[in-house]
Amino acid sequence: MIMRKDSRVRWALPATLLLAAAVAGPAIASADSSGAPAQTSTAATFAQTQCRGGVTDGALFNWYGAPVVAGQAVVTSAAEANLPSGGGEFIGDAHVYTESVAVVDNAVLARVHTGWGLPLNVCVHYVG
Repeated sequence: MIMRKDSRVRWALPATLLLAAAVAGPAIASADSSGAPAQTSTAATFAQTQCRGGVTDGALFNWYGAPVVAGQAVVTSAAEANLPSGGGEFIGDAHVYTESVAVVDNAVLARVHTGWGLPLNVCVHYVG
């Protein structure tokens, strides 16, 4: 454990840090702290964006037909979007984020939070 203390902040970093890297080729693997492979996936790497209107706080934002296998590492992010005008994504007053991401065979399941009382237009990004 690495400790740091100054007049404002006290924080700790575990000895094992999780690192992510882009992998070229047909296999993606993760390793435990000993360096031994913990899990291997043969799915190809991908990046996908899905945008929807009328998204409410806590809504499910699932991608069925995704090129994934159960347990594969997939990263998601979310942002408000200007739909249907095609004006792109932006950072507004809503706190838009994904959580509770689960990867099963051929699907990525995610919950989107907006922190907003009314439906919003949202884009979710999937990278794996």
